[in-house]
Amino acid sequence: MELSGAQALVGQLERDGVRHVFGVPGVQLDHVLDALARARAAGGADRVHRRPA
Repeated sequence: MELSGAQALVGQLERDGVRHVFGVPGVQLDHVLDALARARAAGGADRVHRRPA
């Protein structure tokens, strides 16, 4: 299975020990936010908050 760019980014953030990611949700970040949510479900990221600006 090939990794998407969003999955690769989230994997690197986890390896670097990043615990919080801040951003303004929108179409440009949907794939990243989805990858963060999947990582959380698999025991990765602590929290994923989706809230419009």
